[in-house]
Amino acid sequence: MSYAYDGLVATGAIGSLKRDILLEASHDIYCLAHIRRWFAETAGAEAAKLATACTVRVVRELIDKNLCSLATWGKEKGAVEEAAKTPEELFELVDRYKDFGEFPFDFFVVASESGRQ
Repeated sequence: MSYAYDGLVATGAIGSLKRDILLEASHDIYCLAHIRRWFAETAGAEAAKLATACTVRVVRELIDKNLCSLATWGKEKGAVEEAAKTPEELFELVDRYKDFGEFPFDFFVVASESGRQ
């Protein structure tokens, strides 16, 4: 996975993706399913084979830098709750979105204060 991902880093594609995620997440939300779809459809054949792992990596990098957090919908309409997941749990969660058979809007990232800046 690192070869495909690192190749995308070298071309600037990952930096652009991170920027797009943070821009959208600072105004609204950015769904995990849509990040995975970007890897599957846009990032090239090697990354497409590893779309779930690449999605987990980019999301973990943003979370680890405190630029965003993983979230889901809260109990009250429109409320958002943080959803702490281990990397393994996050992988299983993202992998469910392979065919968009799962409702793709349940888990997403939201920008932190530093991510909005």
